[in-house]
Amino acid sequence: MEARAKPPPPSSHGVDGFGSLVDPKGGGPGNRQPLQVEQDCSEVSGSPAAGGFRKLFVHHVHETVTYCAVFWSFGMCVAFLGPTLLDIGCLTSTSMKTISWVFFAQLLCSLIGASLSGYVAQRCDADYIMVINTTIIPLCMFILPFCSVLAALTAALAVMGLNMGFIDCLANLQMINTYGEAVAPFLHALHFCYGMGAFISPMIAEPFLLNEDCTPFIDNDTSSSGSVLEPNGLLLLNDSSLSAETLEEAQQMTRVKYAFWIMAAVQVPIAALAISLTVRKRSRGWMIGHRELQDFESSHSLSSNGVQGNNEYGTVTKSNTINEASP
Repeated sequence: MEARAKPPPPSSHGVDGFGSLVDPKGGGPGNRQPLQVEQDCSEVSGSPAAGGFRKLFVHHVHETVTYCAVFWSFGMCVAFLGPTLLDIGCLTSTSMKTISWVFFAQLLCSLIGASLSGYVAQRCDADYIMVINTTIIPLCMFILPFCSVLAALTAALAVMGLNMGFIDCLANLQMINTYGEAVAPFLHALHFCYGMGAFISPMIAEPFLLNEDCTPFIDNDTSSSGSVLEPNGLLLLNDSSLSAETLEEAQQMTRVKYAFWIMAAVQVPIAALAISLTVRKRSRGWMIGHRELQDFESSHSLSSNGVQGNNEYGTVTKSNTINEASP
C-alpha cells in the first residue's frame, strides 16, 4: 500500500508550503486562502499610479527637464527652415528650385545621425553626446546668416541635421533609461515639448521675414523698372507682389538674420542645462561607460517602496507584509 505524501506543515507566520495563507483560528487545510500581496498591481508591473509618477518626477526632475528642453530645441530646428526658405534664397542668391535641396541635405544627415546614435551611445555616454549636440546646433544657427553661398548653407544645415538625428534618438533613449516601464507619461511630455518648439520657431521668425521669392531677380527675368517677364513674353508692370526691385535691395530688406540669432540665443540655456546634468552626474560618482549610478537608483527605488523582489512562488513581495519563516 503506497504512502500518500503529506503536505508541508504551515509556517509559523501563517503561510504553508503551498503558498497559501492559513487562518490562525481554524488552522486546517480547508481554511487556506490564496497568497495575497498588499501591493498595487500597477507598482508590480512598473507603472505606478499618479502619486507614484509624481514621486518619480521629483526624483528625476533634473533629467526630465533637460531631456524635454533638448527635444524642444530639436523641434525648433525642424520647423524653422520652411518659413525662412524664401529669405534664405535671397541671402544666398539661389533660385527656389535650387534652394529646396537644403531640405534634403538636412533630413539626410538627420537620418545618418539617428542611425549612428545607437552605435556611438554604446561607447560614449549619451549625456555627453547631447552636450556636444546642444552646443553645435546654436552655433550652426548663428552662422546661417553669414552663409552667402549655397554650399556653405548646405554644409551648416547638414551639420545641424546630423546633431538633430542624435538628439532625436538619444533623448528618447535616456528618458526610457531613467524611468523604465513607467516612462509613458514622460515620453508624452518629451514629444509635447518637441511640438512646442516646432510651434514657436516660426512665430519667432515671422516678424523678420521679407517673404519674397528672389528667383526672378536671380534668373534675370526682371527689368530695372521692376517689370516682371512672364513665360508667354508679356511684361507685367509694377508687380505688387515684389516689394524689392533688385536682388541687392531684397537682401538689404530681409531681417531674417535676427530671427536666426534669436533662436540661437534661446537654445544656449539648453546647452547649459545639458552641461549641468552631466556635471551633476559626474559629481555623484558617475563614470563614462558605467551604469552603477542607474543600478543604484533602481535598487534604491525598489527598497524605498519596500519591494524585495520575486519570492519562490514568482510573486513580488513587500518587506512589511509577509515574511517567510526559515525552515
